[in-house]
Amino acid sequence: MAHPSTGNYERADFSGTGVVWFTVGLIVMVCVCALVVGFIAHYWEFVYPSGLERRLSTGLEGVPGPQLQSSPPADYQRIHARELETLATYGWVDHKAGVVHIPIEQAMAMVLERGLPVRTGTAATVALPPTKRKFELPPPVQRLGTVGNP
Repeated sequence: MAHPSTGNYERADFSGTGVVWFTVGLIVMVCVCALVVGFIAHYWEFVYPSGLERRLSTGLEGVPGPQLQSSPPADYQRIHARELETLATYGWVDHKAGVVHIPIEQAMAMVLERGLPVRTGTAATVALPPTKRKFELPPPVQRLGTVGNP
């Protein structure tokens, strides 16, 4: 389809006065909102004259600041050394209950010598019957006409 060069096009799509009125309305609404917020702030100060700053500052002077970790590698080395010492020495875990810890090498030797403890007569082992058949996988499915299968 040929475009006529006469310059006939619709001139009613865009209205410059509409944009101006929208901008004026937007500015008026922003000013009204600012006035409302200012009124609420003054009303709040009138109803609660003690002030927010004074209420927040009371009771917070004695609170300590955050305890920051000054040297993480040194802290890690100290914790690791304490754990290694616990694994290599004797000591009390709970003195009142008579619970102690022993060196890990001795504990492993005791397990090899005595074996692991076995539970007998528990509800879980009594309730489960022994299985009589093995679980077998089904035969593989042969697909005809795919690559690798004639």
